Amino acid sequence: MTHVNKFLAEIGQRNRRRFKETIIATRVAGAEEKSYTRYMNHLKQQERVVEQRRTGRRIMTYEEQLKLDSQRHVKFNEMSVEQQAKFQEERKSMWGQIPPHILAKSKKLAGH
Repeated sequence: MTHVNKFLAEIGQRNRRRFKETIIATRVAGAEEKSYTRYMNHLKQQERVVEQRRTGRRIMTYEEQLKLDSQRHVKFNEMSVEQQAKFQEERKSMWGQIPPHILAKSKKLAGH
C-alpha cells in the first residue's frame, strides 16, 4: 500500500508540475500578473503540503510557536546565582571589548 501511495503522490506532483508549465505558457501569452502570482503561490503551498506528508514533518501553528518560544526563554532572576554571576562577567567582558573612543556613545545607545 505504501508503494501505491507513493506512486499516487508522484503522479499528483507530476500533474501539478505540468499544470504549472501550462500556467507559465498562458502567462507568457498575456495572463494577468495578479492572478498568475496568486495561483503560483497556491501551487507552491500544495507542493509544500505534499512534501510535509511525504517526510512526516509539519509546520507549527502560531500558538505552538509562541508556546515553544516562551518555554525557551529564561529570565535573569530565574537563573541560578552561578549563572547570573557568569552572565554578569560575560557582560563586563563584552563592554571591555568596546574601544574607549566609542564607549560613551555605546552606553548612551544601550540606555546606561
